[in-house]
Amino acid sequence: MSPLSRPSARHPYLLFLEDHGARVTTPEGQELGLILDAPEGAVRRTQWAEALQRLLPKGASVQACVGLSRLGLHCQETPSMPAREAQEVALRVVAAEQPGAAMLVGHALDPDAEARGGHIHWTAWLPASDLNGWASALEASGMDWVHASAWPRVLLRALPPAPGSARDRVVLALAPQLGRLLFFRGPALILQRNFRLSADLSQEESLELAVEETARTLQFYKQRFRGSVPGDLLVVGASILPEALDARLRAMGLATRCAPEPLEGLLLRGLALERAAHGLDLRPGHVQEAHRRRTLKAILVLAAVALLAAFTLGGGLVHTQEKLLEAEAARVEAELVRRRAEDQGRLRVVAARFPLLRLRAAEQRQAQSTARISRLAATLLSAPPGLEIEKVEIQQHPGQETALAFQVSGTALTGSSFSVGPLAGYVSDLQRLSGLSLDPLKDIRVSDRVVAGETGVQTRALTRFALSGSLR
Repeated sequence: MSPLSRPSARHPYLLFLEDHGARVTTPEGQELGLILDAPEGAVRRTQWAEALQRLLPKGASVQACVGLSRLGLHCQETPSMPAREAQEVALRVVAAEQPGAAMLVGHALDPDAEARGGHIHWTAWLPASDLNGWASALEASGMDWVHASAWPRVLLRALPPAPGSARDRVVLALAPQLGRLLFFRGPALILQRNFRLSADLSQEESLELAVEETARTLQFYKQRFRGSVPGDLLVVGASILPEALDARLRAMGLATRCAPEPLEGLLLRGLALERAAHGLDLRPGHVQEAHRRRTLKAILVLAAVALLAAFTLGGGLVHTQEKLLEAEAARVEAELVRRRAEDQGRLRVVAARFPLLRLRAAEQRQAQSTARISRLAATLLSAPPGLEIEKVEIQQHPGQETALAFQVSGTALTGSSFSVGPLAGYVSDLQRLSGLSLDPLKDIRVSDRVVAGETGVQTRALTRFALSGSLR
């Protein structure tokens, strides 16, 4: 099957592996059927493959939650280490626990700020024969086995946080005909106890048996781990506990809570979290390697397709861009020709009208100059009483259309007691004209005045003056 034709593994189907067989569910948790255990050999592979083909669509992705009784687990505090070193640690642990046995080994490293070294190293092992049969059956039925993790770790992934800052907690998980008691310290599994529940027992009788097992296991736990007193018990798989059983658990120092979510919902969520985090994986090595190769092949094929699409799209964009640039160049060239024609037309019009415009401009400048000279002359000839203007000369500076020079001469009577008199008023009036500036007075002569028919010198003398300045 091509990697591109394989169904998406984002929502795989589920196998819950127990000693009596495997329960098959949809990604949403809806049960599809039960595949019973069979003797080892070719018959087992054939029966399981046929059952998988009957229950699941062709080419489906599958992940497993392993709850077999032969599953071994070990947690220890360690510092951070590379993946290869963590795998070597897991192999040494399994060699010490199961010397000489063919085992499937999985490991994971979880951060824990309160642990020595800051991490908890999980090691899980299982006889190879327990999962090799499922690997063969899944391969024969054309299924893609994407992940397999240990049941206690899957449950831990989905547990709600412990109340307060407590690190030691107890989980009582109740399933049909099976109960599990798990003691956790932070992200580490300290102790696990499995016990059978008869199908003939009522729910209240099963709960009573579970509480009895909890009491015995808690006593063993306190003797083995002295100084550790768990105070929180989370019951999964029961919505409520009878008051008598709850009171008994509280008498043992356990604050009891019932999880609002059913056990199957927690396992579904825990499997999704564990697989997304690339956590502990118990699949046989050849299955993991084949899955990595398929994933790498799919990535390479997708990369090749993406590269080919990018080249095709890039070529199309370049061709389109070239066409757009050609069209834009043609438009710009046509616009340039049009503007050149317009400029030439304007130049011809200007060349034809320039002499007339120059004549009109000269006439306008002459009229403005005449008006300025007339205004200046009127101002210079406006003499107050007691002052006579004898001569006014106005000149226009060559090349400067707005600059006028003037000279004024005349006589003026002084004021009483020979004060300046009307000449001061005349100069003051001239200075009020905007743009007019006067040169310093340099030719002023004052003489006594004698009036015919009168004797003696008059009190008002005669001043002869000459003024010059400019108007801009």
